Amino acid sequence: MDDLSTKIGEMVKDSSGKELGKLLGITSDVKGHISSVTVELVHGDFVNIPSNRLTMKNNSPMVLQDWIVEAEEISRELDLLRRRDRALIELRASGDIDESTYDRLKDQYGQAKDELLKRSETVIDKLAERVKQLDDQIKTVQSLMANNKMQYTSGEINENVYCNANESIQGALKRFHFERDELLGKINVLISSRDSAEEPVHQQYEEKELPIIEQVELAPTAHQQYEEKEFLSIGSVESITTAPQKVNVKSTEVNGNSNGLTKVHNPRDIVVVRMEP
Repeated sequence: MDDLSTKIGEMVKDSSGKELGKLLGITSDVKGHISSVTVELVHGDFVNIPSNRLTMKNNSPMVLQDWIVEAEEISRELDLLRRRDRALIELRASGDIDESTYDRLKDQYGQAKDELLKRSETVIDKLAERVKQLDDQIKTVQSLMANNKMQYTSGEINENVYCNANESIQGALKRFHFERDELLGKINVLISSRDSAEEPVHQQYEEKELPIIEQVELAPTAHQQYEEKEFLSIGSVESITTAPQKVNVKSTEVNGNSNGLTKVHNPRDIVVVRMEP
């Protein structure tokens, strides 16, 4: 905005590109900061426009509509309050501030938020009303354009008249649609800021999505390694019967009730077990 002084005498336009008037003077404070400008409107009136409604676009001074500026200010302030409220909760949780300080600041932020929410409702209504006016103007201009086309087709007006009128109508339609889209965008941003401010901060934390943790395969423990290890296969068991062998057996002593028989060991089979890896 410091180069605005070099634009004195140039035409000032609004955000849609419509010419408002000529820039005639600049008012600055003691620090040299621009506080307002004076513009001579196209119909001859002089107006003072505050600096917060001024900007530069394509190296030309541009005046923003007051309700658009206010909508942007409210959105910024609501976002700042939301971030401060979140920081306040974190400071209390970490013990960096005591409970009394937390309650005092919480009340201050709550009062400021309530005031901003009231202002946001008023600005949203103003923006919506302007959108309705633009819709009506668009319908009027479209009807006018259709009527001119009919008169030109029927030969009631010549081509030169029709083309000049149509050029003006097309320019107006472009400005109306541009402003309408801009206002709808500001309304959506303001509604989003308002809804976020009305939502409790602790609820915002609770509704955050948890990070996705990928499945991690753990290395098997020692007993699992043993359990999962394949056992060695055991082959078939062959029973080999050997020929009976003669065994010398001594007579055993028997008690008085014995019948004099001797105990003889019977031949036994030898079993051989073969282990296959």
